[in-house]
Amino acid sequence: MKFKTFQIVKELENFVETGYSLKIFKGYKAINKRGVEKLIDEIYENLPADIENARNYLKENNIDLKVSPETENENIYTNLQILKSALNKSFNFAQFIILNIKEIEKIINRIYDNIPDEIMKVNNIDKQ
Repeated sequence: MKFKTFQIVKELENFVETGYSLKIFKGYKAINKRGVEKLIDEIYENLPADIENARNYLKENNIDLKVSPETENENIYTNLQILKSALNKSFNFAQFIILNIKEIEKIINRIYDNIPDEIMKVNNIDKQ
């Protein structure tokens, strides 16, 4: 089963990696702000459907996964907000923003690490 959330986070990662390296600002890249914001919005839009599909898959295959309702999805949304905040604090130049690439890579890694358990469980089952 393929999940759109994984694809979008990968696109986000590639988008940042392929940004323009700035020789005068070592460790910083210029990227199109609207492109990153669009990908973040796509994650927000697709994540609930991916979670629902994963839950249905687990239920249909009688696989139990306990998820705490209080913390469900809190971390991925928190990290998306952190990413948005980092974008807003960055230096703007026309339609581009100048980002500390290490900081953004850490945030994207935290987003990967906090993809909901249901999606991760189904993804791991599919890999076997």
